Amino acid sequence: MDTITAPDGTTIGFRTLGTGPGLIVVHGALESAASYADLAAALSDSFTVHVLDRRGRGSSGPHGDGYGLDTEVADVAGVARATGAGQIFGVSSGAVIALQAGLEVAEITRVAGYEPALSIPGEDPIGDTFIPAYEDALRRGEPAEAMVTALKGLQVGPAFLRILPRRIAVALIRKFIAGEQSAGDEPDFTSLLPTLRYDFQLSAEGSADLERFKALDHPVLLLGGSRSPHYLKAALTALHRLLPDSRRSELRGANHNTANNRSQGGRPELVAAELRDFLTQ
Repeated sequence: MDTITAPDGTTIGFRTLGTGPGLIVVHGALESAASYADLAAALSDSFTVHVLDRRGRGSSGPHGDGYGLDTEVADVAGVARATGAGQIFGVSSGAVIALQAGLEVAEITRVAGYEPALSIPGEDPIGDTFIPAYEDALRRGEPAEAMVTALKGLQVGPAFLRILPRRIAVALIRKFIAGEQSAGDEPDFTSLLPTLRYDFQLSAEGSADLERFKALDHPVLLLGGSRSPHYLKAALTALHRLLPDSRRSELRGANHNTANNRSQGGRPELVAAELRDFLTQ
């Protein structure tokens, strides 16, 4: 692990692996840098990969007062300056950060994002009534209920959980939490659940004015999975129309978690192949 000190004094940790041009990887919700160990390994023969622990996870400090999208972009800028990395890849809410960093961080010259968590009017469930229900479950000390509420609301996670009746899904998750053991140093979902509210915040801020992305004139790769929810595909379509130098690729059989470690159900080799092709052009 390496660290930098953010402008507000917060420690930001990141894992570095490989040799070659620098690539910053920014994880999404309910994840940490450890969630992308397999992706980093798959790219390490061609790139020096720096995987951030975003605030509230792993080796990084708390979110802090005044937290928002600007905070996350400043953290990325610090890592870019410290490492010399000029390329960035983000997943979900991390892709929102990556796109904004492409607009604001001088060191970043090439951007890739996997299913940015952006709201498109009439398409996106983010901000819907499930968010207050998720918050209420956390306040009542019901992590299983909070997790099921979030996964069903966002239409991500294991498909069987979204199909099962709510009470059965909650009972299964309670059993999972009771016996939960992380794979290696991967974080457990229970400890990450409270951080999800900050990802909702990033989505809202990032979606406030999508037209600003017309000014992002760096090459941009927009990735998504064929099995992902429709609202995420709609966001990719909208971005592809707005971004002046973008290309879009849909990975057959992939879903929202495909960039994750294999132990988490991911297929990172699919994402690594697309990134390698884009970043080496």
